[in-house]
Amino acid sequence: MIRDSAFGIDLPPQLVFHDRLVTALASVGQGTAAPAGAKAGVLHVQHRPDAPLPFDHRPVTKVQADQSVLMIVGPDAEAQAQAFSSDHGVDAAGFAIYPGAAEDPDSLITAAAEALKESLRQGGRLIKAPPKVEPTLPRFSFDGAAPSIRYQPKFELKQGRPIGVELLVRFGDGNGGELPFDESMTRGLDPAVLDRVTCATLEGALAECRAWAAAGIQPLSLAINVSLAQFAEGRLTAMLDRLLRHHASGAWPIVLEITETEPPGDLEQLLPHLHDARALGLELSLDDLGSGYANLELLARLPLDEVKIDRSYINPPYVTEGWEDGLRNLVGFAQGAGLRVVAEGVETARQKEALVRIGCDCCQGYFVSPPLEADALKSWVLTGGGARL
Repeated sequence: MIRDSAFGIDLPPQLVFHDRLVTALASVGQGTAAPAGAKAGVLHVQHRPDAPLPFDHRPVTKVQADQSVLMIVGPDAEAQAQAFSSDHGVDAAGFAIYPGAAEDPDSLITAAAEALKESLRQGGRLIKAPPKVEPTLPRFSFDGAAPSIRYQPKFELKQGRPIGVELLVRFGDGNGGELPFDESMTRGLDPAVLDRVTCATLEGALAECRAWAAAGIQPLSLAINVSLAQFAEGRLTAMLDRLLRHHASGAWPIVLEITETEPPGDLEQLLPHLHDARALGLELSLDDLGSGYANLELLARLPLDEVKIDRSYINPPYVTEGWEDGLRNLVGFAQGAGLRVVAEGVETARQKEALVRIGCDCCQGYFVSPPLEADALKSWVLTGGGARL
């Protein structure tokens, strides 16, 4: 575990590393808290498990017994990476630079890991990740047609029952198939288009709720992904206000899961609109804590009801000593702030049992259930969905 100085608690090292990387990328991108011309990079090295590497004070986390990931910041980041990888304890190294090789923390870490693989193939010399080339994607256009929805259950651990679903949106690909409405579609979209998709999805889900209620299903919360940019002008909140009045949906709580894949804007300007959303009875959740730009600063500053811990901390590639204690501290910290804590990506009974020991509130993932169509979800709940977990 590593003590986070800002919050004074011991946390999983992967989370602290990610949090500091988010801060570094934001400072480099905005020209603040970093020297002129500064760059930030991720160096992924393979080394002897017992090698006394000169980590100095760089943020670092182990991903395997013989692999570590470091963050390097400064105008000479590339030279620092070269010098470090020349140390006698390093067998191979991959380096990814920002800006250039990637535009977000997770992609930067992935690019460095891919460069390490190439380094191993080439005998161990430092390999730098190539500049990122954005793929040309079809421009998404929304014609108002109802999207296809899958529902992934959220399971309450203490009571042992489903308490909600996450709405996963799909759109036709033009060839008879479906594509997830994910970052590849949403990046760069006008927030007004995202608002319309959000409301159309909730309209469809609320229509299904009437059928579920008629079948005897108790109300479940409906969670949907949104971005902070959608709150910038108060338009989304106004649209949701009209939707709630039309459907009188208070029995089926709506949770807006804030998913940040890009640096957030001016939080001070957004906060009044977030409070307005909560005043309507909507709940706010910070999605994927420890992924993208969802970090501890957002956890501390946003008016939240819930936080979802990213799957990479529930099922890390390398479990360090104290992993469970670090996760317990994170859960306790969030619960101490009055938040409900949901663990994402739970795939095994062992993970679920660890979350019960830790005192986590809820979990979600294929161990509970894969995403289901509306009729399948109705059958799953009516036949005691999750009762045997």
